[in-house]
Amino acid sequence: MVKCFFLALAGVMLFAAPVFAAELKLGIFNMQYVATQCDAAKAVQKKMQDQFSAEKTAIEKQEAELKRRAEEMQKSGDKMTPEAREDKRTQFIRMKRDYEDKARSFLRRVEQAEMKARQDITLLIVKAVQEIGNAKSYTVIMDGMSAGVLHADKSVDVTQAVLDEANKIYKTSGIPALPSANAKPKK
Repeated sequence: MVKCFFLALAGVMLFAAPVFAAELKLGIFNMQYVATQCDAAKAVQKKMQDQFSAEKTAIEKQEAELKRRAEEMQKSGDKMTPEAREDKRTQFIRMKRDYEDKARSFLRRVEQAEMKARQDITLLIVKAVQEIGNAKSYTVIMDGMSAGVLHADKSVDVTQAVLDEANKIYKTSGIPALPSANAKPKK
């Protein structure tokens, strides 16, 4: 029985030796760098600025108007009648609520657009990594930052190759960076 076990173990090791002898090809890249420097990220940034800048400016103007009115109420509060003071206070409270609602809604829409853009860019980068891995026969390609890699030889750094491939895929496939400004949210 013991002889059979050792013979079986020897047979397994003979057949497993070629598997262990296969070359391990490792690639490491900087996901954060690629995600911020790729053409898709730059297009997203520009599109978001174009899409949201007018509304951001309007909200900032409304905030400045609120501050101006608050200062005005403080300065002239003693000179007003109690009724006029109460009217101004009520009007100010309404304006403040309106501003807060608009600002909150604006921030929520911006966050949703950013989250969607990050997801799209991440999928683009994953596709680029898979293309490079298959084309150049990498065994493993990983994000050095999230994998906790503190040091790696420059020969395993594929960051530029991933960036180039992501740009190529973005230019050829037209992966959407942001939903249309007129798109209705799904319920």
